[in-house]
Amino acid sequence: MRIFFEDKHILVVLKEAGIAVEDANIGRIDLVSELKKHLGGSYLGVVHRLDMPVEGLLCFAKTKEAAASLSKGLSDGGLNKSYHALVCGKAPEESGRLVDYLSVRKLGPKGGKSAVISNEENPDAKKAILNYKVIGCTSVEEYQVTLLDISIETGRFHQIRAQLSHMGNPIVADRKYGNELSEKIARVAGIRNVALFADRISFIHPSTGEKMDFEYIPENKFVKELIK
Repeated sequence: MRIFFEDKHILVVLKEAGIAVEDANIGRIDLVSELKKHLGGSYLGVVHRLDMPVEGLLCFAKTKEAAASLSKGLSDGGLNKSYHALVCGKAPEESGRLVDYLSVRKLGPKGGKSAVISNEENPDAKKAILNYKVIGCTSVEEYQVTLLDISIETGRFHQIRAQLSHMGNPIVADRKYGNELSEKIARVAGIRNVALFADRISFIHPSTGEKMDFEYIPENKFVKELIK
């Protein structure tokens, strides 16, 4: 866990891939538990989340007032998150806007879930909108991979992973929404966790009204190479 910023109102933290935000299985740590230890049991408000295998920046509230303000920003567009994703193959366009309808399907008795591309007529499906831009391409042996800059207009369950897979460009090492190629590239490249990074976040400070911007460059060597 790396703390990017902390004051008496908020915390901005880098979540490692493979760690749950909260409610991890017995015997496994989760980010909220670690932060509560750091705060000595003081209030901690969870404003937004990331999937367990995804690395990235998260903002937490240290007061109920800050939690309410940040949650409002999340719903009205005042809290913005941007991502980089390393995907298999070449994107169909240099930039694009994906509009899909997603429903959530349960996976067996253990409580797992996955997002499923559906249609507008399905009453259980919700509209998911994603914008992408190609940053660059490189090769992993004989396989092409592309780095996408991504922003989302909606915050649906597993939205980015499901929509990119449906586009034909699954994220490298995504075991849930990927395919044989994404697994093969992950093995060749030595990438263990899904290559999706929530590496930029901006919001209005709930107390001072100041614009807060945070970003970092992921350690993934292919991402670092293409961002340059």
